[in-house]
Amino acid sequence: METISVREFVQLTGIKEGQVRDLTFARSFPCIRIGKRVHIYKDKALAWLEAHEGKTVEIKRTTFR
Repeated sequence: METISVREFVQLTGIKEGQVRDLTFARSFPCIRIGKRVHIYKDKALAWLEAHEGKTVEIKRTTFR
């Protein structure tokens, strides 16, 4: 399973970096946090975007401690 950084996902999709970072807080968005870094599962994230096209995604920011 290939993972990419937020910046790589931005380049791949054209979505603004802040919006991608917000997406990483959506419970259903396929990514993992390791320390302060976010790793996005490339293929699953692209499929997730297709499945949510035209829909509103509710995002609740949480802090992991």
